[in-house]
Amino acid sequence: SFSVSITDSVHCLATTTVQVLVSPALIINAGSDELICYGDSLYLNASIVAGGLAPTSLNWNPGINMSNSTILAPSTFITQSETYEIVISDAHNCSASDQVNITVNPDLDISISGDSFICYNDSTNLSVIINNGGAGSLTYAWSPAISLDNTDSTSVTATPLITTNYQLLVTDASTCTTNTSHTLDVNPLLSLNMQNDTLSCFEETFELNVSIVDYGTPPLSYLWSPGTYLSHSNVLRPEVTPADTTIYQLIVTDSMQCQIQDQFLLDVNPKLRLN
Repeated sequence: SFSVSITDSVHCLATTTVQVLVSPALIINAGSDELICYGDSLYLNASIVAGGLAPTSLNWNPGINMSNSTILAPSTFITQSETYEIVISDAHNCSASDQVNITVNPDLDISISGDSFICYNDSTNLSVIINNGGAGSLTYAWSPAISLDNTDSTSVTATPLITTNYQLLVTDASTCTTNTSHTLDVNPLLSLNMQNDTLSCFEETFELNVSIVDYGTPPLSYLWSPGTYLSHSNVLRPEVTPADTTIYQLIVTDSMQCQIQDQFLLDVNPKLRLN
């Protein structure tokens, strides 16, 4: 309490006393400044250091998109940097406040460019498309590593033998990450056994000995070249009646336009003449 006295010119004295009530300390901490990745949820985390006179009330500002702006640890979602202030008030209408700065990392968004289908034993290039570059330099991690020529660059060469789903994880300088995937379908194996190189008599007719081992994706089509001396040029095993030595080539194409080809030498003996 405080007292005050007053004395006049004839030494008369008057005294009065006033009591001053000091409310208990009221202190709040809004939490530490924070960097969050673009698209992440944000959980604020304030704490009451000194609680004043109960009951107390809380209010965050701005409270837009907040789960509850009247609690210590609400969740919220933001796409740009923001400064939040929390105000605490007690039963004596005393108040205290604190602020926290939330920095939102620039958006990091990627996609993959490349073929979605290849024939068996073929290769294709897969490349990163940076839609939004995040912060600073980027690092790349492709998986699975098998059938890739590298796993840490913006472009890879893929040679899978089976349909494969490739995953790409990209990390920026703030350690924010994003990922995407790309499925590469692989056609089944297409293979054949070709006629061995053969010696034939002049104009001797016989059927070519060719067979399909692995059928790719049927149905299959066939093309022999040249078509000279062949009964048909678009069947698997045509008959041949050769008059000249010829190298025959067969191209087999399946329904997915994947191809296999092979060739053989038909060595024709000169015509035998008798006088």
